[in-house]
Amino acid sequence: MDQIPEAEWLDSLNINFLAGLRITNAVLPELKKSGKGASIVYVSAGGKMPFGGPLSHYGAAKAALNNYSQNLAKELAPSGIRVNVVTPGPIITPGGDEVRKTITSAMGITDEQFFAAVPLQGRGGTASELAEPIAFLVSDRASYITGHNHFVTGGWGELG
Repeated sequence: MDQIPEAEWLDSLNINFLAGLRITNAVLPELKKSGKGASIVYVSAGGKMPFGGPLSHYGAAKAALNNYSQNLAKELAPSGIRVNVVTPGPIITPGGDEVRKTITSAMGITDEQFFAAVPLQGRGGTASELAEPIAFLVSDRASYITGHNHFVTGGWGELG
């Protein structure tokens, strides 16, 4: 952790925590006007499954976002606004691929070895497999769900 420059810590906090806070603050007045049925979903990998080493600053920023979301869920629940987090596992996307490369390089393993640790079929997830639970959480079908972190990981991190 001491090898991550302070400027990178600040960038990570700005991008991975404060950006969510700022967007939320910008839309919150309209969400409050809309009343019941409004929903906020943050996507936050790493806050509950810290990667350590070269991604310590990312994990710390996402942990802050997770904590903020739980407090926000309690604060907004009386207004009917739901707040949840979705924590993705290894999802195959350009951004996910970049993060995975950092992790596998730091661990000295191949992508195949990395995916082998996923209990559900030993594979990475797809963008649609991540999008479906998010779509559910913002829908009226999830009208009684708030304040939770939903892991979409194929069991990676929970069952390993």
